[in-house]
Amino acid sequence: MDPATLARHALEAIRAHWGVEAMHWILDMDFDEDRSRARREDLAENLAMLRHVVVNVLRLDKSVFGGISVKRKELTWDDEKLPGLMLAA
Repeated sequence: MDPATLARHALEAIRAHWGVEAMHWILDMDFDEDRSRARREDLAENLAMLRHVVVNVLRLDKSVFGGISVKRKELTWDDEKLPGLMLAA
């Protein structure tokens, strides 16, 4: 394998790894997922899936400038925005 191809594969692997780490950081910082005590049957898995959906919907939202935590705060302050966001997604 030539050095350029090897470097490209290494870069793709590094980016994929940090993409996963970024998602886990958001889930822990914004949703406090590490302290979750959901242990019953599939509850932990279902809550994790729901958190992922929320993060992805908030990433698609362009009505508010800022990160996930800023967008979550905006949605708690304005009751009109949540239905619009859910219908747009």
